[in-house]
Formats: sequence, C-alpha cells, structure tokens
Amino acid sequence: MDPFEFLRRDMEKISRALGPRLLPTTFKVGERTFIIGYTSLKEAPGEKGSYVAEAELIEIGRGITGGVSLILWPEARTARIDYATATPRRIGLGRAMVQAVERDLSSRGYQKITLNALSDTIPFWKRLGYRPVGEPDREGALEMSKRI
Repeated sequence: MDPFEFLRRDMEKISRALGPRLLPTTFKVGERTFIIGYTSLKEAPGEKGSYVAEAELIEIGRGITGGVSLILWPEARTARIDYATATPRRIGLGRAMVQAVERDLSSRGYQKITLNALSDTIPFWKRLGYRPVGEPDREGALEMSKRI
C-alpha cells in the first residue's frame, strides 16, 4: 500500500468537509520559508456535526515548527482554537500562522473564532484583534473571540 494513502484520504475528506481552501499556503518570515496546511480532520467525539482539524506549520528544510488545533462547527460558522504554537518565538511566525488560518476559515464562510488564552498569551491575541469575553479565571486565563 502507498505510504501516503492515509494522508491522501484525510486531505480528500478535509476538502469535502471544509470546501474550497486557501491552505496549504507558503509564507516567509525574514529569510525563512514556512508552509501551513491541514493534516487531519476528524468528527469531534460526542458532538455530531463538529470536527477537530489539525494544521501543521513546517519550515522548509527543517521540519515541523508548530501548528494549530481547531474545533469546527460548520453549521454555526464558528471555530475554536484549541491550541496554537510556533517556534521560534518573537519573529512574527505565530502571527503569520494564525492569520493564514483565519483567512482560510473566512474563505470557507466561518464568521467567528473563539479561544481560551493563557495569561501570558493574552497580549499576543489582543494584538491579533481577539477581544475578551468575560473576566479572567483564577489562573488568569481569558476567554476571547474575534469576528473574521
């Protein structure tokens, strides 16, 4: 069996479920080139009609450097960032990665993204246009959302 058959099937399933796509996309941060693209899509356990999508961030010539995990509610046109990570930090990579995902979701008709920001990441999310929903919890985490 072709070793990429499972990945190919996942990509076909993602395309059918999510519709037209902007990801994968390539972008540069400084002199470095990165690609972000969906690598899996699964129905969310216990939530019919919702999906968990994983996108990986890959630096050309170096490998995986981050990614985003999303929970998608296509009928509600809402997504939730479950986690997002990118290294190295403080070079604009996280911003570029999140903005690529936002553009892709917007092109698919999604209108809102929510997330739970840890206290030390709240300034990052605010700079990207996410707004607080309520007050921070006891650990300082804050529910945030953005219209896209």
